Amino acid sequence: MQGRSHGVTGGAANASGFRAKTDLAISLAQPAAITAAATPKRQPAGSDKTLSGSLHWISVRQKRGAFYVKRAVRRKSLMLTPNALAQESLLQTVHALTNALGAKDKYTSGHAQAVAAYAEKLSRALGLDSLTVLQVRLGALLHDIGKIGVPGAIINKPAALTEVERAVMNDHPAIGAKILTPLADISPLMPGVIEIVAHHHQLWDGSGYGPTPQERLSGQAIPLGARIVALVDAFHALTSKRSYRSAMSHAEAINQLKSEAGSKWDPALVAQWAALF
Repeated sequence: MQGRSHGVTGGAANASGFRAKTDLAISLAQPAAITAAATPKRQPAGSDKTLSGSLHWISVRQKRGAFYVKRAVRRKSLMLTPNALAQESLLQTVHALTNALGAKDKYTSGHAQAVAAYAEKLSRALGLDSLTVLQVRLGALLHDIGKIGVPGAIINKPAALTEVERAVMNDHPAIGAKILTPLADISPLMPGVIEIVAHHHQLWDGSGYGPTPQERLSGQAIPLGARIVALVDAFHALTSKRSYRSAMSHAEAINQLKSEAGSKWDPALVAQWAALF
């Protein structure tokens, strides 16, 4: 959508208090004790490991994180405005979600971290404002969160997926959006983050897929954040070694992306990404 190309989606750009110093959400120097207390190392023994069980544990961790941050504010060990507190709550939620995914599939968790770093790099190179950069980074961190709902045997299969398995895998954007939708009100950034998660497998020529078959988008109708994440997601996949293929060099991956510009990827984004290497 062309109107989304230069700012945060979901109304965040006009939210009170979310302006010049929004990088606080990335670089906030909070006491280590808060992070340690808010993010227990593992799910308790015997906990439900189904999707519903994972989501319950995520909710517990998010609430625990919010409690410790609020207590720190009351004790004046953190001087946060209400909006900064909302951003910190958002980051605690994202941290809990990515840890839940990492517990299921370590490659996907590491992949998400790399894609987030790439997405931030490309967003900054495009000159996007700090809120949009943060939103894209969060969307990249969570882009594969729907794989929590995909069987591990499919995620970790060392060979090509069957047609049926591929259909199950292709449900992960819809599952991810469903997981995140109840969190839409915790921050003005979240609607745009959910949009990225839902549409990060859309392709420029319309041959990709979204959360439903009816939501197949093309060109600039694909949200900018989703286009950014789709491109750098592909780049990291190409440059990563997997059990069934070798990793490409950065130069080889860039050349492949260039060959697919205008079909799979936004040509302007490919050009900007290539210029960074």
